Amino acid sequence: EGVEKGKAIRQIEFKPKDEDSDYSKLRMTLDRKNLDVIRMKAFYKDGSRFTFAIDKFTPNKPFDESKFVFNPADYPEIHVEDLRID
Repeated sequence: EGVEKGKAIRQIEFKPKDEDSDYSKLRMTLDRKNLDVIRMKAFYKDGSRFTFAIDKFTPNKPFDESKFVFNPADYPEIHVEDLRID
């Protein structure tokens, strides 16, 4: 926990269980007051670091169900192999 730009924050670090993972840890920074995500920083084993900053957080935003449905007709150039067992 700490203060950043006058805002109380909380940081949580996540470490992968899989030793073969490409990253060594992830650090999520939250606004301590409302628990909104401020940023996520990924630390890779090769020394790379990537920061994903969240400028605007809109929780529980409604989405049309069609956003989560794959329609093969929208992609006529591909072959779809359905491996589900009837």
